[in-house]
Amino acid sequence: MCFSWKKKCKDLTRECSIFSNHDVGMCVCKSEYLGFGENCLEGNLKINQTCERNEQCNAAQNLECQNGKCTCRDMNVLVNETDCKPVEINGKAIGKMFLNQEQASFHNQGLLIGLIIFGLLVITLTVIVIVQAIHNMKTNKRYKMIMHICCLQIES
Repeated sequence: MCFSWKKKCKDLTRECSIFSNHDVGMCVCKSEYLGFGENCLEGNLKINQTCERNEQCNAAQNLECQNGKCTCRDMNVLVNETDCKPVEINGKAIGKMFLNQEQASFHNQGLLIGLIIFGLLVITLTVIVIVQAIHNMKTNKRYKMIMHICCLQIES
């Protein structure tokens, strides 16, 4: 909370924003800072500047916060010491050709689960066909035995 006659906030990253027609206001993050809960973190950071969150690294495209520093995202390279550009092959950004690591891992897990389910289905169907074939063979033998006994009795 701040007042129109003082317009000071305890935190240097904040400024007093007075509500219209009132003497009372709130301390909000200054324009060059980004609000994250109770914290105001410096924004518009450039390559190699210290950061805590990806959103701070917005001075150029394709930056992210890695290990406390703004760096180029995966599949991007540093150009002109300030910009990160997607790596290209034949004019196409390879970042668009490939899934990121997390998506690829998820995709591979889904594929593996699908193949396991398919394999179990094939095994189950094979067992059913074999059991039916054995049952039919046994049934057929009984029929032949019954016919043989029946026919022998009739003939004699």
